[in-house]
Amino acid sequence: MIVVVEDSNAEAEITTMSLRAVAPLSEITRLRDGRELLDFIDCNGKYSSRNCADNQKVRFILLDINMPRMSGIEALSAIKKNEKSKNIPVVMFSSSDVEKDVEKCFNLGANSFVKKPVSFSDFRISIDKIANYWLDFNLSLS
Repeated sequence: MIVVVEDSNAEAEITTMSLRAVAPLSEITRLRDGRELLDFIDCNGKYSSRNCADNQKVRFILLDINMPRMSGIEALSAIKKNEKSKNIPVVMFSSSDVEKDVEKCFNLGANSFVKKPVSFSDFRISIDKIANYWLDFNLSLS
């Protein structure tokens, strides 16, 4: 399972479409902000019927930084402190490349930080490379 956390519908659609092209058999779950991600991980709210053991099936989380309700940085901090999710790889995928954001994300336990490309073709290439690495080359604990 791949979890995409993105508040922009347009970017989420491009991301999901790109992931489906490179990983057609992977389940892709799209969430809209950090708060929804934490509910998903902890099986709270609208995810209360979800089996939390399924967290082990999450191959990686693709997490935007700037989102409403709870930022990606705040969500990352909570994920890495949570026993249910601390080992899930988190790829920060943001239009920001501000050095303090990058440093903060790595200090909080991000596994990778990728700047979102501007052009559609470069965006697709980035998603392709991210998915190939995390799905094909990275060893996971699940």
